[in-house]
Amino acid sequence: MPKRKRPSSQPASSDDIEVDRYVPGQTLPPKWSPDAYARWFFDFLRIDLATLTPGQLLGMRADLWAFVRPEIVLNTSWGDEHLPPAETLEAFQRDARAGIQRVREGQWFTLEQGIGYGIARLGNQVVKGRRSGTFEDLFRAAVMDTVQAFWDRLYECPRCHAIFLKVGKQKYCSSTCASRAHWDAFKARRRARDHHLEYARRTQKRLGANAKVRIKPRRAK
Repeated sequence: MPKRKRPSSQPASSDDIEVDRYVPGQTLPPKWSPDAYARWFFDFLRIDLATLTPGQLLGMRADLWAFVRPEIVLNTSWGDEHLPPAETLEAFQRDARAGIQRVREGQWFTLEQGIGYGIARLGNQVVKGRRSGTFEDLFRAAVMDTVQAFWDRLYECPRCHAIFLKVGKQKYCSSTCASRAHWDAFKARRRARDHHLEYARRTQKRLGANAKVRIKPRRAK
């Protein structure tokens, strides 16, 4: 189980928040970066988990733990697992997609059981901490915070309709969708080829404009 970091003598700013511990396999930076973690989250929603290797799945589980940044997890059914099991990742994807869609439709995306926390004196400061809840609710809370913080940068990909975090002049969620969209546009602009007419023109160019071209019907096999 990842160890908890003890609070420092000074209250941390939002830019100084760190994940409890660097989990083996984690690809996200240990130091909390809102943009980096938001990009990871929307990539996570689009990824096809069935295409990942066991090592990549481990990294995805570790990154999910880092994204949620849990302190006290209640009522887990993971058995001996110290990270969200691989078979639960798809359920997290579905839950987040459905929640974001509800927000887009003007409905509420809510927690199921809620999250508890407390305050304590630390030196001359009073700090908030000991966030507790089910991992599912802690995940939903992290999703809500991300959606709220980056709402004005969330766009729907015109090719696959997935929600993505726009960076700069980005139009599509990925280079794959951009390439497919450009190829679709190229095919739409390109006229259908008339191979018989092309053959006739090549023949007339070689033999003269008055040459008659007879197209032999293909023999049935």
